[in-house]
Amino acid sequence: QPLNEKEAGKLQDRLQEVMNQIQPYLNIDLSLSDLALAVHTTDKKLSTLLNQNMHTNFYDYINSYRTAAFKKGLAEGKLEQLSILGLARQCGFKSKSSFYRAFNKETGMSPSQYIES
Repeated sequence: QPLNEKEAGKLQDRLQEVMNQIQPYLNIDLSLSDLALAVHTTDKKLSTLLNQNMHTNFYDYINSYRTAAFKKGLAEGKLEQLSILGLARQCGFKSKSSFYRAFNKETGMSPSQYIES
């Protein structure tokens, strides 16, 4: 069942607070259940919020934070100590393929193209 506007708003605020303060997306094994626990809600409500209220899904939502963390790491010069994949793993990506797919979806280019630009 859909969330009412007030409930959705409160849940979305709590979700963003958790994402920014606790940074659960850095955990490569993060699941919808884990995130729901951190936000003090149910899997079902969190899924409804993401899908119906925020027009995204769990993986795209999490990967947008991971991609932003990767870009921030680049800006901070972390590639000097780490490979692209090493930095991607630090940002919560489990595999090269999931990282490249998510990065391309978010930026419209490959990590190498992004680094060169």
